[in-house]
Amino acid sequence: MYLPTALFRCLAVPHRRWSKSNNKTPPKPKSNQDNGPPILKLPPDVLELCWGYLRRPDLFHVSCVCRVFWRTSRFIIFRSLIINLSSPPMLPLNQKLVLRSTKKYSNMLEPATTRVTSFYSDPDARELWDIVQAWTVTAPLSALNTFSPFRVQKHEQTLALRPVDVVFQLLSFSRNLRSLELARLDLGREQWVILQSLPALESLRLISCFFSSSSHLEPLKLKGLEIAGGSFSPRSIDGYLVYVLCNPAYLEKLTLIDSFVAPTALEALSSMEHFPHLSHLSVLVKPSSRGHFLRFLAAIPSLTILNIFPSSVDITPDHPLPVLSSLRSYNGYPHLLSRLVPGRPVDRVCLVLQVVTASNQPDDYTFHADLVSNMLDISCSTVPVRRLKIDCFLPTLQRLSAIARYLPDLHFLDLVLISASPLLIPEDSVISSSFEDLDYASNPLNSHDTMRGLLSWLAAGRAPLPPELQTLRLSYSPGWSNNVQSLERNQQCEMIYCLHDRYPSLCEVEMGDCRWWREGADWSREILDFGEI
Repeated sequence: MYLPTALFRCLAVPHRRWSKSNNKTPPKPKSNQDNGPPILKLPPDVLELCWGYLRRPDLFHVSCVCRVFWRTSRFIIFRSLIINLSSPPMLPLNQKLVLRSTKKYSNMLEPATTRVTSFYSDPDARELWDIVQAWTVTAPLSALNTFSPFRVQKHEQTLALRPVDVVFQLLSFSRNLRSLELARLDLGREQWVILQSLPALESLRLISCFFSSSSHLEPLKLKGLEIAGGSFSPRSIDGYLVYVLCNPAYLEKLTLIDSFVAPTALEALSSMEHFPHLSHLSVLVKPSSRGHFLRFLAAIPSLTILNIFPSSVDITPDHPLPVLSSLRSYNGYPHLLSRLVPGRPVDRVCLVLQVVTASNQPDDYTFHADLVSNMLDISCSTVPVRRLKIDCFLPTLQRLSAIARYLPDLHFLDLVLISASPLLIPEDSVISSSFEDLDYASNPLNSHDTMRGLLSWLAAGRAPLPPELQTLRLSYSPGWSNNVQSLERNQQCEMIYCLHDRYPSLCEVEMGDCRWWREGADWSREILDFGEI
């Protein structure tokens, strides 16, 4: 992204020449500051705002231009440090090459560790230490493997097994460190003591980390905690450590989506006191954790956002849920809608219709079908629902009509589509310039052109949208977009203007990799680059 155009217009200043024929006193010579480019006269806070539009590599180049640019860009450059301890190369089968490979691994660690060490050991850089507010430390994937068929020298083995020790001790120098992310690290008492020494630490993100048993630790004062990870390596957490991480007096946002750690963490949390400030909860609930989750939910009176992770199972309670009078947002399976939304001020809902069965196997799932009753439950909120997202949505006229009927105040609709199989209609009849020959009753759409058929329904008026809708987003669920062909630009343009005629409030439409937005009466189009998102 480039700097705003207005910034460079400041550089274009007309140059007036003085001549004796002017019969005027020649201008006095200006100081070096007056002769400098106008951009240097901008207030520092304006320059800092401009630098925020730059990519990190470009920001480094800007910082080398002059002292003013350096002083105003360093706050962004050093606000966060990312240390990626690269994975070592796969060791060769030839034993004679093992030593050379392990030495290469040492060299791979050098760029990360040496630069950070030199940064914190340089007295002239002390003013920059306090600028650092976020760290990210990622260990190699090999850290998850405890078995190696090769022997390495003792000093190299120490470096390979615990590369994080080289940089972890430097954390204590960042006295203003507020956010820390650790990935694939083995955290023991040493590391927790260092974390406790950080006076400003508020947010901790632990990804696929291992938790060694620790005791006699003071509770951290975290406002945000996230524990996540995949199922590729077993991990566990001690119940005492949950008390250290989750301090009820400070915790505001909690994410527990590590399938190995979440059950133990929920069991410990269910026995703790109330969390008066906790307002955001994202959690993965296993069958054995259902009771612990419901008890923990009763200890969160100020809960505003509840996200049930998609890998959870049906956790419909046998009795009414706690009051939860502040709940505003729900993201999860439809089973809890009738218990959560009616009578509460929920104004945004995200539903996941692909439900994991009780067996909790990767391929053992079903699709929730009773969407009409779900829309009725959502409409029973005490406030108008403005935002709705449905994941794994199979379009039918009945479902679309239910959304428009029960949620007339909807401003934002995001449909993540799946397709019907087998094919129900000829593929070549999905798009028509007049939209007059489309009649699919309430059947699902063709598996190769669900999005095109849905847009045709909407543009032709065969399927309704909420009258106040401003943003419509259509995309495919992963694995359901094979062999899907994008619409031609003229077809998209025709549909956009048909939609605009029927829904004057509509100002943004996203269809797959294209986004259309309106300014006044004119629509513009851009191709989305999901690789940079």
